[in-house]
Amino acid sequence: MPAALQQPLVLRALEELKMLTQTDLERERYEARRKAQLDYNTGLKVARMEGRAEGAIDRIHLCERLLKRPLTPTEQLLSRSLEDLIRLADDLQAEVLASS
Repeated sequence: MPAALQQPLVLRALEELKMLTQTDLERERYEARRKAQLDYNTGLKVARMEGRAEGAIDRIHLCERLLKRPLTPTEQLLSRSLEDLIRLADDLQAEVLASS
């Protein structure tokens, strides 16, 4: 294939055309593989977000310990958005640095 056609959209269109010309069994296999790939990618994304939330909660708890404050229950923190957790962790970290 010429290099000029090696664009992501062109390659995706060619893949779709190839899929349309397959037999029913081949198409079902293709769709099953595609669904599995999408499910896997979604699982990775969710795992990354959960990991980031856990990291933010760990930072919050560390800062609370350094500030000699009671720890906010993890369940309460889990109800907040990732952005809120990061903002709270940053604020607490700034307090720790200011008190040093």
